[in-house]
Amino acid sequence: MWLQKNDILLVYAGRIALEKNLPFLIEAFTGVAKMMPNVHLLLIGGGVQQYQEEIHELIEELNFSNRIKSIGKIPYTELPQHLA
Repeated sequence: MWLQKNDILLVYAGRIALEKNLPFLIEAFTGVAKMMPNVHLLLIGGGVQQYQEEIHELIEELNFSNRIKSIGKIPYTELPQHLA
């Protein structure tokens, strides 16, 4: 696991799509993360490959790939284990 015992995990579970405005979420997260070094963001969901790549590029550009992880689309039955 990429988290430590005292880390805080924020989770986005939904489609990775333009209308979801994930760049806003990611940029807001970076502001929080600069004040809280133990907070992390997990992105769960699938979507159009090109847009997913743009999101990953944004994360890289902001130098937050160590604090933001994307695991793609998962079965609904597996979601609870990522929220616990």
